[in-house]
Amino acid sequence: MKYSLTKYFLFTVVFLTGAISNSLASESSIQVASAFLLPPARDGLLDPNFVTTLSTDSGASLNRVALQSDGKILVGGPFAVSNGIIRNGIVRLMADGTMDAGFNVLLDAGATVNDVAIQPDGKVLIAGNFGFVNGVARSDVARLNPDGSLDTTFAAVDDGSSTNAINALALLADGRIIIGGNFATINGVTHTRLAKLNADGSVDGTFTTSVNAFFAAPFSSITQQSDGKFYVCGRFSSING
Repeated sequence: MKYSLTKYFLFTVVFLTGAISNSLASESSIQVASAFLLPPARDGLLDPNFVTTLSTDSGASLNRVALQSDGKILVGGPFAVSNGIIRNGIVRLMADGTMDAGFNVLLDAGATVNDVAIQPDGKVLIAGNFGFVNGVARSDVARLNPDGSLDTTFAAVDDGSSTNAINALALLADGRIIIGGNFATINGVTHTRLAKLNADGSVDGTFTTSVNAFFAAPFSSITQQSDGKFYVCGRFSSING
């Protein structure tokens, strides 16, 4: 089966806006369905063959969806159970919505994944609010191997406070990574809310941008354009000023 980003873009909108009738979901679960580009007579209808359930408390939300080249779907957010099986913060779904049991990432209880990026080699970058990945200390940003095991060659540490989550990340064309969040230091180096990491998680010292914000989650999205410049979106008051 051939997958297209356009096809799954509609799916992402459904995921994030919760465009499912309340009659289909109880307070303890979120029913998720995909919207496919169908023939003109049915364009925009939900695909009834894709249904999955992410269960958590009534205040849950889904933060990010990323589509792999093989059609599998990575989902990040503050949930604890996927299709009746414990999965904290991140889960990978098959193209039909069933859970990929071969991808098992253990984050600490109450962990949240805010953003997900897939590298060309299939490794997965995650950012959010967590302290451990598969039993190994990792503060709010980590890289996973394609099977969900921790990539121990990548290590970056933010302030480590429960309120200083990383809200957004972007994988740059050269393999480096931009991260944004409510932090003051990365790897012990002062970086206020925005930092650039090398491919191994070390800090790129040539990037010294500082962001002022009055909110715990100052960034919602970071995107690079073709000339290497990038956009940051969120709730902040000034940059380098």
